[in-house]
Amino acid sequence: MGAIPQPDSAADATVRWTASHTILVSDSSDSGSLFTNPLAFNQLQLFATTGQVPTRAAEVIGFAGAPAALAAQVQVVADQQSGALRISTTQAGPEAAVEVADAFGDELISFLSERQDELREIRLTANLERLADVEVELREAEVRANENPDDPVASAELDALTRQYGVVFEQFSVLQADVGQLVLTTLERADAVAITEQGLGAPRSRSGRGIFGMLAGLAIGAVVAMVLARSDQKIRTRSEAEAVLGLEATATIPVVAKHDVVGLSVVPDRHDALSDAYRTLRSIVMFADEESPPAEGKAPVTLVVSPGAGDGKTSIVANLTAAFAESGQRTLAVNADFRRPAISERLLAFQPEPLNMTAHELEIAPLGALAHQSEIPNLSVVDVAGAGGHSPSELARSSSRLIPRLIAVSDRVVIDTSPLGATAEVLEFVRHAQTVLITVRLGHTSIGSARRAMEMIRALHKGDVLLVIVGGAARVDNYYYSEVEAPKSGRFKRRSNRRDATREPLSA
Repeated sequence: MGAIPQPDSAADATVRWTASHTILVSDSSDSGSLFTNPLAFNQLQLFATTGQVPTRAAEVIGFAGAPAALAAQVQVVADQQSGALRISTTQAGPEAAVEVADAFGDELISFLSERQDELREIRLTANLERLADVEVELREAEVRANENPDDPVASAELDALTRQYGVVFEQFSVLQADVGQLVLTTLERADAVAITEQGLGAPRSRSGRGIFGMLAGLAIGAVVAMVLARSDQKIRTRSEAEAVLGLEATATIPVVAKHDVVGLSVVPDRHDALSDAYRTLRSIVMFADEESPPAEGKAPVTLVVSPGAGDGKTSIVANLTAAFAESGQRTLAVNADFRRPAISERLLAFQPEPLNMTAHELEIAPLGALAHQSEIPNLSVVDVAGAGGHSPSELARSSSRLIPRLIAVSDRVVIDTSPLGATAEVLEFVRHAQTVLITVRLGHTSIGSARRAMEMIRALHKGDVLLVIVGGAARVDNYYYSEVEAPKSGRFKRRSNRRDATREPLSA
């Protein structure tokens, strides 16, 4: 009897070896939750196969090729529920499989520990420097308050700096406590397991090749769709913005096709969906300010912030100030974005020449030397960008100290800030604001930056925070009403205008 014939594909069978290094990921905080930063946990997959970890692993095992080629042989699977991170590889031999899996596991643990320690030291150093700066300012404010015990401005400045010092000190204490860092420990080192790979030949018939191509196309399409869905971290809808920030949107600024975004929309005799949306926002801000009015004779301050660049913040400031001025209120637009100043170009059509003044000279200079009158009646701009070659943080502190003087000579102050996710200068102005407007541009603002911005504002501001949506259709319901009518919801009630006609003009 002849031997039993083997299948044609048996000759293509290959024995290879797979190995996995398992890491347990835990959180060093005492919050009771396994992870306070899910994003950082998910980024471990990226760290394991990109950057320094593949380079260090290649050096450990003596890999002669490019580190990226070695990383391509590694698969990383993260399970956030169990806190497990599995690093796997398939190689021709058992020793190679174990060596590669363990090298990547060990180097990821070492790299993450070093990286977190380095970042923590950088943050501690920066926080200490800021703490020292605020402490110096606090002592100077105490001296001024003691010398002028009846001066309300000096007393208010001392109170504000005391609160600011407390916030900065609390941040330093949190950093010292090492809260929220990820801790990686090896749960199981690699152990090689043999696998048999059966060769797969290409279909020989035309119909077989067609079916194979169709299935491959469907698989590739599904993978691309899944990748695009997971990478889409933008806020897409009004309801999503409200859920992320925990606020009900109070106004929507529509996007108008072929509209010049650089020019002003609020101009005389223009009444369309876009310009009236800004006028509606003006009314909403006025109602909010009248619920929590500033001290008698002081103008309310509106601070406009955004999670990131390009969210529509400067356009809102420009058109909101124009809307206030249109209603007869003496309005001041204050630039607090000293890295990419833009509000002067919008309202004055030019960027003022930098002032050759020290920080102290800026703070005591006549307001007429700092303010520029716009062609729009009742509207001026204060912009000290580039003055004296000072850093953005120094200019922010000097401009912040001008606010008590500015609110004494105007009816409205609106501040254009740098993005919250990019700089810390905006924090100098939060304490002055009656109302904070946070802007979100649909399809542009990221969920993570919006959430972080809201947490920062909530920690420092106890007054009204209003959400403004940029994008989408114009509202035609209770959010879209004339300036002399309160919304039907009754949240804001119209009160008498508190303007003080006896205030001195800016040129005084």
